[in-house]
Amino acid sequence: MRRSRPNLARMVAAAAALTMAASACDRQGNEPAPGGTPGAAGGSISTFIKEPEDLRTLNSNESEGIAVLDALYATLVEYHNRTSEPINQVAESIDTEDGGRTYTIRIRDGWTFHDGTDVTAESFVRAWNYGAYGPNAMQNSGFFARIEGFDAVQCGTVRTTSEDGEAEQVPDCENQPPTAQELAGLEVVDDLTFRVSLTQPETFFPTRLGYVAYAPLPTSFYADPQAFREKPVGNGPFRMAEPWQHNRSIRVERFADYAGDDQPLLDGIEFRIYDDINTAVNDLLAGNLDVVDELPPERVREVEQQIPDRVGESPGSGVNYIGFPSYVDFLQNADLRAALSMAIDREAITERIFDGSRQAANALVTPVIPGYQEHVCENWAHDPEEAKRRFEAAGGVDAIPSPLVVWVNAGAGHEPWVEAVTNMWRDTLGIQEIDFEQLAVWSEYLGKLDNREVTGPFRLGWQMDYPHPQNYLQLVLDLDFVPPVGANSTFYDSEEFERKLDEALAVTDLDEAIPVYQEAQRIACEDTPLAPVFFNTNFFAWAEGVQDLYVNAFGNINYTDVSTSR
Repeated sequence: MRRSRPNLARMVAAAAALTMAASACDRQGNEPAPGGTPGAAGGSISTFIKEPEDLRTLNSNESEGIAVLDALYATLVEYHNRTSEPINQVAESIDTEDGGRTYTIRIRDGWTFHDGTDVTAESFVRAWNYGAYGPNAMQNSGFFARIEGFDAVQCGTVRTTSEDGEAEQVPDCENQPPTAQELAGLEVVDDLTFRVSLTQPETFFPTRLGYVAYAPLPTSFYADPQAFREKPVGNGPFRMAEPWQHNRSIRVERFADYAGDDQPLLDGIEFRIYDDINTAVNDLLAGNLDVVDELPPERVREVEQQIPDRVGESPGSGVNYIGFPSYVDFLQNADLRAALSMAIDREAITERIFDGSRQAANALVTPVIPGYQEHVCENWAHDPEEAKRRFEAAGGVDAIPSPLVVWVNAGAGHEPWVEAVTNMWRDTLGIQEIDFEQLAVWSEYLGKLDNREVTGPFRLGWQMDYPHPQNYLQLVLDLDFVPPVGANSTFYDSEEFERKLDEALAVTDLDEAIPVYQEAQRIACEDTPLAPVFFNTNFFAWAEGVQDLYVNAFGNINYTDVSTSR
């Protein structure tokens, strides 16, 4: 699950005004990269991130942590840097003989962790079992939900009353522990082979396996998982050079025994942690930082003017949306949610705020994903007259608190477009009293969402973990994927949606499944648990001497492609 970086929103100069650097193909034979020609080995670079939530593969589902983990870990498959096509990496083969219900995975020999221990079939099976086991409370446990025996490793629940008086079911691991400690659907066949049995056929299962939640873990993880969080041990091209320096930096260095074909050129990377992306951009322009992989809305034209040959653009998979938390009383009215969504002029936001460099979003599933639909239903389209009618039907301004509190993570460039949304609510619906609850610390903001502590509409984004419609629909909207095991931050609950989603998941042919996924998305659109606003394009910038830099559709940099001439 990848709740997208805090600074997905960017206002930019017109795309045509951006000047790309001359470049050649990268070392994988991909299309020319904006960052220049491949260089020689050696040297280090610094790059911008915000403070991650976690650095454990099983407990990190947001962009900052994953930016680091992608450098530290190699997974069973990797994704082509330009097409997102899954390609075997640690896996030698991933085979099924029963239409996608059971998979036999054989891994390549010779892979080791950074501590010198071997990567084996057990390294995957034990990690997946730990991630799925309820008492461990790993945020990525939902990724193992379709493996046989998942329910048996979950805690029972108890009915309780929340602070706002709502009845809810919460896990009770102490009094209702799991009935099993391991997934029945995982079996180690030999040192390099393991078998996975799913509860239903899932032909896209191999496509999932490039996500970091499926990475292997060394035995040192289980000795002290909390300590491991500070200095994780991976099997990827880079290893931790020192423990995580919170709110300062995370430094990694080239792993000499890395077994991948994509040997890194850089000696090291410093992930430099900033509270505000504008400070990072200032450092880049002053020559004190090498890479900013996203540019804030108000700075792109400036950056393009100052370093015209060092700004890049690439397609993104992200969608930014306004969420309507279902546990907030006034947002339980479907007409009111639809009115708020229909009052948003998405085209105006992309033109006026982003200078036409974003695409208005009338869907949750983005254009880079099979089955994308430009129009899903009227609730995700601008219709001010219908918005007014629905709003009045829901009780009008008397039906919402005054002021209406809108939640947004601050210092990351989202303020302009979220403010534009609220101005549209003022102009179209007559909601005059609107306040913002702004949190600058990304992890704190996510904690509020996860703990059901927001009191009104909120801003959030989603970026794909793997290129499939299930990754958007199930992980963002299925009730089985609410925090802490998932990313359904609105806590959307629809039996009709989940039945249709299950129906789609059971169709083994993607072409045949797409219309069913589209029906599921239509149900969500009509319920409007969230309002998509725009799809992302990646804009990024780099310092002189940095070469072959590219931000892929996942919003990540493949650091094994990058080099520096300094």
